[in-house]
Amino acid sequence: MAEEKKRKVIQEYHIAENFKIAEWFEWIEDLNELIKMGIKITINTLSFSEDIREVKIERLNNKIESYELIAEVGKEKPMNETFVMVEDYEDNLLRSPAKYKILINKPQNKNFNNKQHGIIRADSLKEAISIIRHLYAITQLM
Repeated sequence: MAEEKKRKVIQEYHIAENFKIAEWFEWIEDLNELIKMGIKITINTLSFSEDIREVKIERLNNKIESYELIAEVGKEKPMNETFVMVEDYEDNLLRSPAKYKILINKPQNKNFNNKQHGIIRADSLKEAISIIRHLYAITQLM
């Protein structure tokens, strides 16, 4: 991505109104299915301002039934110990101590060598949820 285009995209992440109208990942409600299976869901979201953080929290509370939230304001997402981390930004996965890491394919991460880092790729949140179900089932057998 050209530097000017990157700068413009990053500017949009500083506007709270954009988060009010942003489309959800498809299948976001399927997270509730994982919760019903007994899987603990933690959503880790980083915001550039308190206004954006509040919009995200309100929208998440309207979509997901029961989850733990890490909602920081700043420039770097904190990484916590977790079983599976799903992310669309490869740098966060590289910093994560998660046992399993799933990268949702986006144009900005298409050149990232996930195999070199033991990271699983998914084309969508729906596919990532399917992978989580599979990992959960396998680990229950161990």
